[in-house]
Amino acid sequence: MKPSTVALLFLLVVPAWAQDEKLWEAVPLTEPEEFTKGVEGPATDREGNIYAVNFGRQGTIGQVKPDGETSLFVTLPEGSTGNGIRFDRAGLMYVADYTGHNVLRIDPATKTVTVFAHEPAMSQPNDLAIGPDGTLYASDPDWKAGTGRIWRIGTDGKVTLLAEGLGTTNGIEVSPDGKTLYVNESVQRKVWGFNLNADGTLSDKWLVKEFPDHGFDGMRCDVDGNLYITRHGKGTVVKLSPKGEILREIELLGKHPTNLCFGGPDGRTVYVTEVDYTGIASFRVDRPGLEWRRWRESEAAALRPGEVDLVIVAGQSNAVGFDAKPTELPADPADAGVYFWFRAGDPPPDRHDTISGGVWTTLRPQPLGQPMEKVKGGPPRQYGNFAQKEGGFGPEIGFARTLLAKRPETRLAIVKAAFSGTGIAQDWDPEAEGPSGSCYRALLEEFRLATEQAKAAGVTLRPRALLWVQGESDANANDAPKYAERLTKLIASLREDLGAPDLKALIAVNTQFGLGKNAHMPAIVEAQRQVDAADPLAVYVDTAAAPVINAAHYDTKGTLDVGRWFAEAYLKLGE
Repeated sequence: MKPSTVALLFLLVVPAWAQDEKLWEAVPLTEPEEFTKGVEGPATDREGNIYAVNFGRQGTIGQVKPDGETSLFVTLPEGSTGNGIRFDRAGLMYVADYTGHNVLRIDPATKTVTVFAHEPAMSQPNDLAIGPDGTLYASDPDWKAGTGRIWRIGTDGKVTLLAEGLGTTNGIEVSPDGKTLYVNESVQRKVWGFNLNADGTLSDKWLVKEFPDHGFDGMRCDVDGNLYITRHGKGTVVKLSPKGEILREIELLGKHPTNLCFGGPDGRTVYVTEVDYTGIASFRVDRPGLEWRRWRESEAAALRPGEVDLVIVAGQSNAVGFDAKPTELPADPADAGVYFWFRAGDPPPDRHDTISGGVWTTLRPQPLGQPMEKVKGGPPRQYGNFAQKEGGFGPEIGFARTLLAKRPETRLAIVKAAFSGTGIAQDWDPEAEGPSGSCYRALLEEFRLATEQAKAAGVTLRPRALLWVQGESDANANDAPKYAERLTKLIASLREDLGAPDLKALIAVNTQFGLGKNAHMPAIVEAQRQVDAADPLAVYVDTAAAPVINAAHYDTKGTLDVGRWFAEAYLKLGE
């Protein structure tokens, strides 16, 4: 069977910007004692929030923001105590209620808790796994007898016994292809694999790995099918290949980890619940988690084969859309027909950016991501990605809506790579190998990844235009006189690197930057006009009439207006 276009992405190497970060090093996420010693069952939602059971007291579920901020999410019904947690692709939460012999379902939007499945013959259940089709699998240890079972819970809530006579079944997981079910036995220290058949039954049990000491608890897969298993009593997470090879072992903060999950904007952050720490720790890894990939697959656009016009959006904070408010954006059904790939945030490009998750989505405002916390003496130019907690959007939405209103037959894709507070020489230099070229290289890399994934789906992207909104950071005595030369070189380099000699360059800057107090803004505007005059495929787009919200940024209407003017200039250039 031909692999899905989403899956093909994960065969690629780790992005260059991520290769120098620290991996496999556990750090605290929450404060000690925010959870009880029953802390368990971490899982991440679509937005990257982490959930774990027994927040403050037993019988609760806590929510942890990616920055470590904690709050009570729900209190479970009387007599229920949670353990493992999973989400389905619709965003519904499932909780193993080991004292009530239930699997609970929670709607995060309303926080309504219902009994999805009840089986009095269960000893617990303990942990949950979920298959590609939404089927749940529950481990069910009998600690007193030293035995265990595996149950299947269908999407209709029907409970079926799949296996019995096992050891103390605990961590449980389904392989990326949905064809293998893994379960570990805490007391017996064995990891087993089963063939997961099309009819929902198990067969051909085999021993993946047996360990000589210490117990097991929760278990998750990465996108390559490697198992990450908490080693209870040893204080580590072991990374195990599907063949049972120990690939790595990660030291944790305490000796009794209970469970783990993958999250973070790129899927490469592992969150671990720890009894001794009574909280959650995290560490970075080299490859994304399976559950993160499934979230991205649920958001992915259905790419249809054929030729598609590609427009690139790049620049600094007004290209990011720092102050444009998603809550003020009117809906437009045309957005669903535009393929969209994005990376945006603060410089340099890193794991704190907001990203489309390595898949083509449809046109939309971008979420906040996980911006770096601003601390005194910390890295400079950290602005929080967007001003609003809901995220933001740049000129891409106004551009696409205007273009499609006038040319509805157009098949359109947009790749966005924009970073606030950046200058050409400081961040976008196409010839620099160091930090001063980091944003330009990030743009090329996003283009490469987006193009490769589109090609795998039979889509041929035709680069048509660059929408460049930048220049405010170059409005100073040193950079303004050199701006025209640098922008000319950037456009020429991009045409060469993309193999698109006829790429149109639509260039703009917030002419109101500084609200008239920046003496160098006229020089930037004049430089952009010079590029327009010298390049028949370049157009200066005047944004002087765009409403602004402050001395640096367009407001929501202004951002949409700039996108509209870009589209009008693009259409006129094509006449």
